[in-house]
Amino acid sequence: MLEIYRNPKVQAPDYATLDPLLLHLAFLSNEPGADRDRLVAAGAKVVDNLVMTEAGDEIVMLRDPWGLALQLIKRAKPML
Repeated sequence: MLEIYRNPKVQAPDYATLDPLLLHLAFLSNEPGADRDRLVAAGAKVVDNLVMTEAGDEIVMLRDPWGLALQLIKRAKPML
């Protein structure tokens, strides 16, 4: 389970100003490009478009409508 919680007693960080490499949620994706398109249609914004690393990983970085960075990744070599 992953709970994303906000307590109105404290101000939420300004996620949109944080570098995505400092804070992001990463999700495995079998089709990062298709998932990117689906999330953009739902209100996400592309930060770094789909790239392939030297290791063969496919990665795309997005921001959700509240500015939180989301990484979609398809690993060439699974971590688990």
